[in-house]
Amino acid sequence: MADYLLTEAAVVAIESGEESIDQRTLLMTTYGGPTERRRLFERECL
Repeated sequence: MADYLLTEAAVVAIESGEESIDQRTLLMTTYGGPTERRRLFERECL
């Protein structure tokens, strides 16, 4: 998952013109952390 986050953050940084990965760039990604992914999975199981 770390590779995915880094790749997505790099794409977002370039597309936004920021050209660097910082907190703002990371917040712009669609990455969902482990807790968020677990909640989505549990909701789909119900």
